[in-house]
Amino acid sequence: MAKFNYLITCAGWEDRFVDGLKSNIELHDIDKIIILRVNEFTEKTKNNVAKLGEFLGNDDFQEVEVSLLDDAKTWRILEALFGDLAISSQSLCIDITTMPRFLIWFIMHFSEYYKNNSKYVYFKPERYEKCNWLTSDTEEPRLVFKHSGIFLPDQPTILIIQTGFDIERVNQLIYSYEPAKVYLWAQTGKQYDNAIENINKHKEQLQYQEIEYFEIDAYRDDYGYASMERIILKTKDEYNIVLSSFGPKPASLAMFKLNKEYPEVGLSYVLVKNYNDCYSHGTDIENIIIVE
Repeated sequence: MAKFNYLITCAGWEDRFVDGLKSNIELHDIDKIIILRVNEFTEKTKNNVAKLGEFLGNDDFQEVEVSLLDDAKTWRILEALFGDLAISSQSLCIDITTMPRFLIWFIMHFSEYYKNNSKYVYFKPERYEKCNWLTSDTEEPRLVFKHSGIFLPDQPTILIIQTGFDIERVNQLIYSYEPAKVYLWAQTGKQYDNAIENINKHKEQLQYQEIEYFEIDAYRDDYGYASMERIILKTKDEYNIVLSSFGPKPASLAMFKLNKEYPEVGLSYVLVKNYNDCYSHGTDIENIIIVE
């Protein structure tokens, strides 16, 4: 049983939030629990948050409210959280399962800045629903504070996008950046028929010619690090490069590490105000992804 000073997770409406929290508590020796709650999703998450009382006392966790749309405010809240609680040189278990990607990257930044020893946990669902839509009401793409890369005005831009079933945000990213080329990573895996379904959907719906498709399994090995690094190395001298993740979240960890290795490469995300609640069902607690 691993021991952690803190478990940091994010309240979500999926089964995976409560199931994952229970699993982390059972599998690890945890001193304190921090639950981030996105203000704009309070109504969607209230039922799952109410379930916490079934297995946690009020003194067992600290709830921290953050904002989806005011990411500058969220950055300051997390900065104060790490500073005020002296979360420095600690052992952290960070559950990214129901955490928006900008929060994952913000948490990674402060975890490393304060020299913590962090392990990242991700729970896959038991199954995905085949929905007509996944997200709607998208915001303009934003670059991550302190990890925005270097953009030269006289150089064209390329996008390296990890996609899942969400085409809406991919479209928004392409529309906003007007890239010279897009490298679109489709998730493989027989369990969800991903390789065929993802690529076909994107080819049918993306009205953009300069797209090169490639396949990676974000649940295995280096979570896509090496494949993305090969693209970066062959293009970074001639292009501005932006990374963005909309598929399985372990890939967002690889993207953060690539930004550290190649700080000229930027991290970008597209916020959405509306998600399909029926997107995923259940929790695969037998095959937990743990990333050092």
